[in-house]
Amino acid sequence: MTKFDKARKREVRREDKWYMVKWREFCCPFWLYPLIPVALVSKKFDEWNYNRKKWNEKRATRVLNTILPHYLQWDEEKQAYYYDMDMYYWNIYTKAHFYDRAWARKFVSTLHSFVRDGYENDKYIKSEERDSYTIWVKFTEK
Repeated sequence: MTKFDKARKREVRREDKWYMVKWREFCCPFWLYPLIPVALVSKKFDEWNYNRKKWNEKRATRVLNTILPHYLQWDEEKQAYYYDMDMYYWNIYTKAHFYDRAWARKFVSTLHSFVRDGYENDKYIKSEERDSYTIWVKFTEK
């Protein structure tokens, strides 16, 4: 038990350095304290920009037209494209155009479910196939 005694005798160290100043959620050195209002304005702008993004099916279709070609799997035998509904969808927004990327990131899970529930493309017929453990959305040419 002598090794555990060292933990009792250990002195409590200060978490922050002496020159760090905490104000609300910001912790910075005191010489950067005048820049805190700039950080607050930037944070407010980011919150406003995030909250003004609304779900729109027309935009979702446009974004999915860009994203889906990167994730569809081609089956030569059945002459069809397949989209795996059980794949990890959390990063599909990375394939969107840069001006749609923030919107797609906010609605990434809704976009993933929209592929099965509401997405329509004029050139393809959409159907759903169930494997033993996976749901596939099948796209065949008209």
